[in-house]
Amino acid sequence: MINALADFHSVFGLPDQGVRAVCTTRQAGSSQGVYQGLNLATHVGDDSEVVMRNRERLTHQFDLPGDPLWLNQVHGAQILEVDQTPL
Repeated sequence: MINALADFHSVFGLPDQGVRAVCTTRQAGSSQGVYQGLNLATHVGDDSEVVMRNRERLTHQFDLPGDPLWLNQVHGAQILEVDQTPL
């Protein structure tokens, strides 16, 4: 169960342009095993239905008007410039 906003921390964004970014903890969520908690990644081998349920919780927690665009976080030096066109 998600514990109000204590589990989520808004860190940056461009609210005047409709862009909002957040950083989450893994203290809430439905994922089990090595993905235990609030895994939001579809590319790591977790059960996709559980990941979708975690994403729905996050979307509901922030009362978003629609489905967000999800990013795949990687550790590296490549920079991606985002324009107004979703991929």
